[in-house]
Amino acid sequence: AEVACAAARQPFSDARGEGVIVGYEYPIDARRFVTFVLNRGGALLNEDSSAYAFGGAEGLDTLVFLKDLTERGCASRVAVRGDDQADFTAGRVLFTIAPVHHLPRYRVGVEEGAGFGWGIAPPPHHSDLDAPTMLIYGPSYAIFQSSPERQLAAWLFVQWMNEPEQQAWWATGTSYYPTRPAASDLMEAYFVENTHYEQALELAALDFASEPAVAGYDLCRVAIEQMLTAVLTGGDPQTALDAA
Repeated sequence: AEVACAAARQPFSDARGEGVIVGYEYPIDARRFVTFVLNRGGALLNEDSSAYAFGGAEGLDTLVFLKDLTERGCASRVAVRGDDQADFTAGRVLFTIAPVHHLPRYRVGVEEGAGFGWGIAPPPHHSDLDAPTMLIYGPSYAIFQSSPERQLAAWLFVQWMNEPEQQAWWATGTSYYPTRPAASDLMEAYFVENTHYEQALELAALDFASEPAVAGYDLCRVAIEQMLTAVLTGGDPQTALDAA
């Protein structure tokens, strides 16, 4: 929090463009909220996955933290999708939290924008925790019920697509994580031009959590984002958390 506030008080001297200068700029996004909860020692689901668990102390602390940063002028909410990336590359924001596949956009944006040295890091975590936790998510394979022959053909394609050679091709084209660690051995040329992606790939060795594969989670994400909107437009954190 203090780092974000220090950046707001002492703006980057080579910042480009106009607009507010803050330490952290955030979208209303359930995944960012979950990342903060995880790194406070919380969880999205209880142990037997029968109920959501973000309504505890870690969820409340996250809401209070974001509300406090915003009210102190140390952080601001994204007004238009992608503004956090644009403002970071222009030198008007100290840091953002973004998915790995956005890294090439950040690299190009910085090169064409304020042109400063920058880096990546895992999300900040509570001092009581030994290490940060990464939230892992991305596109999934799905095989629809059809004829046995078509289902077998689809399964064979999935197996082929998950081989290191295909995963290296997929990862270099999309900047998503490959599903096979061995794919990184085939990506050396890509790493030369995308050093931040190589660093991000190393973060995959940290503890991680994934979004739950439970029915209704899409509705839960909507509820989380409505909760964030309520708090960050002046609402009470505990009231909004209870309502979610």
